[in-house]
Amino acid sequence: MVTGKNKEQFEEWYNRFDENYIDFKSLQFELQIGVYLAYYDSKGLTITLSYNYVFDWYFKIHLDKVYIPIQSNFNTRAEAYKEAFKQADKLNNQ
Repeated sequence: MVTGKNKEQFEEWYNRFDENYIDFKSLQFELQIGVYLAYYDSKGLTITLSYNYVFDWYFKIHLDKVYIPIQSNFNTRAEAYKEAFKQADKLNNQ
């Protein structure tokens, strides 16, 4: 879910944990979520998920206090996170 220059930046950021290095790709997605959130937070991107019984799961991305509206709705929290990380990847590659 990280591509281009964002992938390079992510790997550099993640690899700073040399002492207890765990291959990121071997982590379950539920554990990857926390790593991605911490990484994007360090880049100034805040990702929040919300649930509304009418709209199901949806997410918001804030970049340096600028709100980026996302109109998609998802059936599961995992689906919403995956799409949020794809959008954050695009933003960080700009």
